[in-house]
Amino acid sequence: MTAADQLRVLVVNGESMHSPSPTGVTLSTVLGGLRPDQVLELTLSPGAPAEDGRAPSLLLPGSVFPLRHLARRFLGGAGVAAAVNQQVRDAELAGDSARARGRTRLRALGNAYLDLGPVRLPRRYRAAIRDFAPHVVYTAGCTIGINRLALAAGRVAGAPVLMHYLDNWRESLYAESATWLPRRALARSVRRVEAGSGSALVISDRMGEAYGGGRPVRYFTLMNAAEPAPASSPPPRRPDAPLRVVYTGGLHLRRHESMLVVEEAVRELRDAGTPCELVIHLSPKDDWLRPRFDPATTTFAPYVAHDQLPEVYAAADVLVHAESFDPAVRTFIRYSISTKISEYLAAGRPILCYAPAGTALQDYVSSSGAGLAPTSPDDLRHDLRRLATDPGLRATMGAEGRRVAHERHTPEAAHATLEAAIRTALSSRGRTAESGREAGSR
Repeated sequence: MTAADQLRVLVVNGESMHSPSPTGVTLSTVLGGLRPDQVLELTLSPGAPAEDGRAPSLLLPGSVFPLRHLARRFLGGAGVAAAVNQQVRDAELAGDSARARGRTRLRALGNAYLDLGPVRLPRRYRAAIRDFAPHVVYTAGCTIGINRLALAAGRVAGAPVLMHYLDNWRESLYAESATWLPRRALARSVRRVEAGSGSALVISDRMGEAYGGGRPVRYFTLMNAAEPAPASSPPPRRPDAPLRVVYTGGLHLRRHESMLVVEEAVRELRDAGTPCELVIHLSPKDDWLRPRFDPATTTFAPYVAHDQLPEVYAAADVLVHAESFDPAVRTFIRYSISTKISEYLAAGRPILCYAPAGTALQDYVSSSGAGLAPTSPDDLRHDLRRLATDPGLRATMGAEGRRVAHERHTPEAAHATLEAAIRTALSSRGRTAESGREAGSR
């Protein structure tokens, strides 16, 4: 059996593990227990500039997906995509959600059928894979193309593919009748990945329970890892200083709609006599959404690099997260738990999580004892008032968050789970190969 410090992992993903995006943060923390020489990444999007002491990353050319590449190059695909994206933004800024959803659907239909195209892994990348000789291919999947690319890399390496499901894309992607063909291809790619590994990683226990019914696959729950912060209190505030309700990260997946409801709750609390402000550390790519918010209630703070977020968390009184109540998005996030939740827990600050009832995120926060998870605007106003007027409750929930983070979300626990999933995949691969040899000898 290969020693843990000798396992080599090939990461194949759309987003780089060195990207500051939520996916990049999750990948980097999940794989953080491996030495840089144990990891090689193939990615379609550049991460941060190369640095010494981190895993090497190879940027794949767009031509690995020939159909999409040809569409962008010769049929104006890039220009069409940019035009549709701008139409979505214009509709959102005008408050026309129906038009924004219509344009988003048009974009999704085009992407669905482009995703059916073949995969071509260039020779030099195949050579790099063979030279690295990984024991397993790790991917977050999420499209037919990425799944097929990971399978192609696995064939070159003779290694199983370990899927890490970060969202419920396997039930929500290409779900409408017009995309039945891409949906069938997506399901086939998932079956091929899981058949070759016998194991997979999921972002929540709820996801593992939902996916595991009747399948001979072992699902391991692995969330973003975070080091629990030392016990501390927010900086002293003057009696008239506003309560700082802080949000960090992107407003993608229509989160801005729910954050506008949070803003309204903050405004009502302030107008009722309790000083309160909403502070959003906005991702640069979502800067266009600023005009939707009220500058008298919401302060947009500068974007903060991930390694500096602990300082932001420490200065907050309440850490807020919100998810969309849009039916399509709700299906996508049904079993998801945001990257920032484990970090919020580790920060030792109470969490206010506004999310649809019955989602894994809402259940997790409400059962953790580390926060409140309202599911309606009325409950949101009530729970915000409780947190704003009860310092003892905030302190108790913050302490419970640190305890939960120490118990469930440390880097050491994440690495142990990753290794267990890899061992299961290698064992399953060995059994499959042995069965094949026995069948061939008969």
